[in-house]
Amino acid sequence: MFKQILSHNLQMFVLQKLIYTKTRQNCIHYQHIIKLQDRNNSHGLACYIKRNMQCREIPVPDVTSLETLGVELNIPSSTFTFIVIYKPPKVAIADLLRDLQIIMKAIDNVQKTIILGDFNVDALAPESQPLKHLMQQFTFKFNHPGTTHNHGSCLDHVYLPKDI
Repeated sequence: MFKQILSHNLQMFVLQKLIYTKTRQNCIHYQHIIKLQDRNNSHGLACYIKRNMQCREIPVPDVTSLETLGVELNIPSSTFTFIVIYKPPKVAIADLLRDLQIIMKAIDNVQKTIILGDFNVDALAPESQPLKHLMQQFTFKFNHPGTTHNHGSCLDHVYLPKDI
């Protein structure tokens, strides 16, 4: 699947639940920011960005229930901040909301921030309403075209500031 992603010549792509290998590290046309999350340094999050683009990892508050990665991307006319999140399936929604609020407060003054990742909460189901409400409090809107899973659910979320 990794080779299929590379064949699309994307400017940037993000992987959650990454299984780290040297093959994934060494992509000729991409620079990468990888944040390994486990004790064995074998799983984590990664952002691959075309080599001709400027980027850097930025700090995201350490939280107990989520895996996170912050990336600042500079394009000729603007700077965007990406916060990549992975919520393991067994993490309760209350823990997600608590930790996400910590992150959102820390980045509250950062312009042009995009929050995305595998939240393991179906965005199309009523159980996602507290999450969407929290994001609305920080002036973010849910932006996703539809299902992302074979079972007709949307576990991968993208939140954009209302001014983008």
